[in-house]
Amino acid sequence: MIVASADGKILGWGAREDMDNIISDLWVAPSAQGQGVGAALLEALEEAIAKQAFGFAELETYTGNAGAVRFYERHGYEPVWRGMKFSASLNYELDKVRFRKALREAV
Repeated sequence: MIVASADGKILGWGAREDMDNIISDLWVAPSAQGQGVGAALLEALEEAIAKQAFGFAELETYTGNAGAVRFYERHGYEPVWRGMKFSASLNYELDKVRFRKALREAV
């Protein structure tokens, strides 16, 4: 997990649950959105993935989250799958999209 903070306040966080090439979570506080926090967290996660010699990063988001979809597309992610997926935390299926981005190997 990577946390972004300033003045003792959490601005956002990102995570890879299994230390693989899957970004499982990326969240930015509403008050910090549009300030580069999400981009910095995403870049740090990508660097960690590349350092482990994975050639690409993947993540999923709800297709109805237009802001997240645009954010990932602006950062070089391309959709590779779309479909219904069960959410254990919400206890129902969501329309999800999986994105992939090729990474350069970290030196």
